Amino acid sequence: MSTLIDRSYLTAPHRKRLSVSMLYLIRSHKLNRSVSVLDYGCGHGFEWQYLRSLGYDAHGYDPHFFPEYHQQQFDVVTLLHVLNVIPTFNDRIKVIQDAYARCKSVLVVASRSPQPCSGSDYLDGKITRYGWFNKCYSDLELKLFCAASLGVNSDRFKQIGQKAFILHR
Repeated sequence: MSTLIDRSYLTAPHRKRLSVSMLYLIRSHKLNRSVSVLDYGCGHGFEWQYLRSLGYDAHGYDPHFFPEYHQQQFDVVTLLHVLNVIPTFNDRIKVIQDAYARCKSVLVVASRSPQPCSGSDYLDGKITRYGWFNKCYSDLELKLFCAASLGVNSDRFKQIGQKAFILHR
């Protein structure tokens, strides 16, 4: 089990451009230079570092790459492609609840889950051919999981893309 958790960092992509979800936040003016943002589970940190280089109040947290934990709250918190690589249901709940606790205004959750999802069955997901866990969420399943984990009505989650949702406090 711990081997799977320890290997989840291997799923972090080496980005060269902003994700669709981050671009949505900028284009919809929910993210601008007057608000703070935490990229929770930021992987290699490209997005928050790029935003910071443009003058945004951007920060990142990742237990493997950027383990300095931020206790304060942020206007916007993103949880992008994180929940789907956490093997246990209870750990996923803890992560989304912690991300939401850091959020003053907007939470964005996105999952990168290929369909069809292949690999060996493990808990409620698959072990990929690369040896890491993937929970293959459908749009509806992700929305319902997030809402139930946070104790909010699922109608409050608005879809902003494939397997991507926004929640306003």
